[in-house]
Amino acid sequence: MRTLIVLSLAALTLACADSTGPDDEIRPEAELNFLVFPDSITALLPREVSFWARKGVDREVSLSLPGPNGDDEFLEFEVPSNSLHRYPDGSLFETGDSVLITITIDPANRFLFTFEPAGLQFNPDDPAELEIEFDVLGGDLNGDGTIDAKDADLRSRLDMWKQAQPGSVWTRQHGRLYIDRDEIEADVTSFSGFCIAT
Repeated sequence: MRTLIVLSLAALTLACADSTGPDDEIRPEAELNFLVFPDSITALLPREVSFWARKGVDREVSLSLPGPNGDDEFLEFEVPSNSLHRYPDGSLFETGDSVLITITIDPANRFLFTFEPAGLQFNPDDPAELEIEFDVLGGDLNGDGTIDAKDADLRSRLDMWKQAQPGSVWTRQHGRLYIDRDEIEADVTSFSGFCIAT
């Protein structure tokens, strides 16, 4: 059933398309409709991961769930060698400088991830890249137990959103949605929060 829906959507939509939304570029959190991890896997979710990013070295980190055929990755964050630009205090990174980056999953199990340190800046000409996969939902994007037209409608309106500081409004990132593999990607030029929502 899930395969048929994906194939139907692929036939109607380009496999990779930028999401748009001219009237809702900025929203308070209460107005966003977040994707939520299924209750059946929340106990397996890694709540936090940290890694050192270093200027001059390609680095990446991922979050994944244990699966029958190995780990099932649902988030990947890549920092190219020339991507680190400014520390939160505004000072520039020099080659060899490093910073500890921590990614935390929302306690309410929404597809919402906090990145620290807040205010870290990346080179806009060589940005970091965030990929989030939501295939763990099995096509049931609204969590009502049924895969139907409501899920297809929700999928068509999904995008990645960014929150500059905890508690502030969310700004649409215009992520690249890959329908054929339930994945959304976006370039990252600064921290702190990212989510998948409509």
